[in-house]
Amino acid sequence: MDKEKDKEKIDKFNYESIDENYIKNKDIEEIEFTLLDSEYELYQEFLKKHEKCQFDKNGKNKFGPYEGCISIKFTRTGLGNVAVCKCKGCKASSDLTDYDLW
Repeated sequence: MDKEKDKEKIDKFNYESIDENYIKNKDIEEIEFTLLDSEYELYQEFLKKHEKCQFDKNGKNKFGPYEGCISIKFTRTGLGNVAVCKCKGCKASSDLTDYDLW
């Protein structure tokens, strides 16, 4: 039982620390990522393949009215940005990055 209390304290501390850092660094710059045309085509193909993953057998959205099942994660590297899309419905993922341009 003590381990559970300790874990709660650690989780609360981590959350509060992140929140305090965000408040202190109000001048955080906004970063915008875009997909190249070739990457966007791959993304559209992925969307078509996974459009049904969002719904259950009754046709109801499994993720709520405001959330889709496809997400894109961008990772900055020294050579360029890596873009990977993931389907939350079936857990499939696809690397969209056009490495030929690096």
